Amino acid sequence: MPKAKAAKAAPRPASGPVTLLIGTRKGVFLMKSDRARKSWTLAGPHFLGNIVNHLVLDPRDGRTLLCAVRAGHLGPTVFRSTDFGHTWKEAERPPAFPKAAPGEKGLSVEHVFWLTPGHSSEPGAWYAGVSPPGLFRSDDGGVTWEGVAGFNANPMRIVWIGGEQEQGPPGGATLHSINVDPRDPRHLYIGISAGGAFESSDRGETWRPLNQGVAADFLPVKDPEYGHDVHCMRLHPLAPDRLYQQNHCGIYRTGAASARSRHAVGISDGRRHRMAARLPGRQARGLRLARRRPDLAPPGQGPPGQAGLVHREAAGDVRRRARSGGRVLRHDERRGLDECERRRALDLDRAPPSRNLFCRGGRRLKEMNVLIPSQLRDYTGGRAQVEARGATLAALLADLERRYPGIRFRMIDEQDAIRRHIRIFVNQQQAPDLSAALAANDEVVIVGALSGG
Repeated sequence: MPKAKAAKAAPRPASGPVTLLIGTRKGVFLMKSDRARKSWTLAGPHFLGNIVNHLVLDPRDGRTLLCAVRAGHLGPTVFRSTDFGHTWKEAERPPAFPKAAPGEKGLSVEHVFWLTPGHSSEPGAWYAGVSPPGLFRSDDGGVTWEGVAGFNANPMRIVWIGGEQEQGPPGGATLHSINVDPRDPRHLYIGISAGGAFESSDRGETWRPLNQGVAADFLPVKDPEYGHDVHCMRLHPLAPDRLYQQNHCGIYRTGAASARSRHAVGISDGRRHRMAARLPGRQARGLRLARRRPDLAPPGQGPPGQAGLVHREAAGDVRRRARSGGRVLRHDERRGLDECERRRALDLDRAPPSRNLFCRGGRRLKEMNVLIPSQLRDYTGGRAQVEARGATLAALLADLERRYPGIRFRMIDEQDAIRRHIRIFVNQQQAPDLSAALAANDEVVIVGALSGG
């Protein structure tokens, strides 16, 4: 008589030291435990006073951290650490939309909201989601970033996100929840608040909505193809055909692939199972998936002890193709960021300075005084007053960028507009734009907004 197989033992709970990565509106904190996880030590804050939207550890090496940082009044950027947070370097070229052609309206990154490591076969690849909704990719570990034109320049993008009207979360419409299929680096999922879920099988060149069967009670159209408010979306690590989503109207999961050929490329059949009705507030923003539980109960059978869950199977989708630093930024004083080197000059479709940048009528312009606000003094080595040359404000800022790499982008966006919480005064008169003419004895004062609470 054959011997019965022994029952598979239940997995043991995780043990050993662990580090919690905590991003807040006041900076970054790292909480490290002992082996028993009973005693904890707090490290930080890093980037004191800055808004940290996302802090992510690269699972491919276990030591590289990327951090999406934004001061409330300065431009957004990304910092990178290759020694688990001991030292940080700012991206040499952070995510930024291209400058628009004359007469056209361009986009400007308000903040970087989401960071995702690329596929295990692409060790330097990272993806970033920004507001307004845009997708960016880095192939050098987060040092430089380029837009994914298949989404950012897609003619359907403006339609998918509901036009230019204000919608989505209070911080603005955002692209987030970037998921990479562990079987195929070309297969991507993204979520947009508001806009919905989208899928690409060619590394972002083309996209298709992935929303049919998901309720959108706030829209006048029943079962719309796009326009949903996705809060968080995750691909199950042990069942990559299974996608979980929490949105404004409930919790959903996709069904398994319906054919072997589709399963081979990792594309699910688009069937949706509603797992729960709307949750109060945003309590499910941090949707997490356990590695020891590849699936939940099938449709029609609620998980034990969860009688409140309601399941609904939906019809299949209609698919269409449609700046470098050195020292750690650790802050023990409340006066702002510590000194560090900054990224090299951005090459955001800007022509290099002309030879007569500092000349007028054949005469070399004298240097003029520029007063730097406290928020930007980490770029100038702590100096509150520096010198620069330029016949116009644009030329002066180009000279500042040459002397103090990275400073310009924190004040001026991709479309050469002064950021809304920055004011620049020339001889006590506010400059409306970068075309303001300057003379040798002018004094330029840069002012950053201050807020409390």
